[in-house]
Amino acid sequence: MHSLKKVTGDDSITMGNGIAEKAALIGELTGTICNKNGDELTKATMSDVVYLPTRQFNLFSLTKMTTNQGWILGGDDKGIWLTKDDQKLLFDIAIPTPKGMLFAMYIKREIGKEMAQAMVDEKSIPIQLAHDRQGHPHEDMTRKMVMRRMLGGKGQTEERSEGQ
Repeated sequence: MHSLKKVTGDDSITMGNGIAEKAALIGELTGTICNKNGDELTKATMSDVVYLPTRQFNLFSLTKMTTNQGWILGGDDKGIWLTKDDQKLLFDIAIPTPKGMLFAMYIKREIGKEMAQAMVDEKSIPIQLAHDRQGHPHEDMTRKMVMRRMLGGKGQTEERSEGQ
């Protein structure tokens, strides 16, 4: 994440259970939107991205996009998408649930100095914390960023054992 803003008392997300979770960071997320096979479709920068450290997935507000920003929602049994002019945001990764399906989008993150804004200046940070602060890249990518000292650490991560 980059272009970070200060979090205020009003910066929270109301979850499906009705509980509001406070944001840790708000900023922009730049990357390449890919289909479920990893084929690159388009570059994009998402604004007002809210980072919630307690969540496993990043959330995306379809309502905000369709109501406030002029995107059109479409979908079928293979995925959902938003279109606006010649742009298309594709959610084609199916996540089965007990009562149906969620659809996810794959955004390949840009790795650069701007991403380091989201990190702390510590000698050693847990790998899960480094992972979470970068918008959930896979573990191998998180480790590469730490070793390149892009995450504010000193090239070290703490290992987690099972059950932690």
